[in-house]
Amino acid sequence: MNNHINLSIKMFGAFRKYYPGTLEITVPFGSSAQCIKSAIGIAIHEANPTFCDDELISKSALANQQRVLNDDEQITEHSSLAILPPVCGG
Repeated sequence: MNNHINLSIKMFGAFRKYYPGTLEITVPFGSSAQCIKSAIGIAIHEANPTFCDDELISKSALANQQRVLNDDEQITEHSSLAILPPVCGG
């Protein structure tokens, strides 16, 4: 069994300013949505060093094709996800 999964992350709102398009990341199998959000923040910062907004990451939501994920929800398969920044100050 592969112990990592590949994720395609679509950027919305404020995130497009730092990373237009879709971000491809690899995370450990069973990573929580919260851990994936942290990995997204690191990957955006590596691609664009002007991004250093941990608060934006922590207040944002991660969603799959059907719904917004809880921060403790685990991802166990290759997926397409979206990071959704808070609206009107969150």
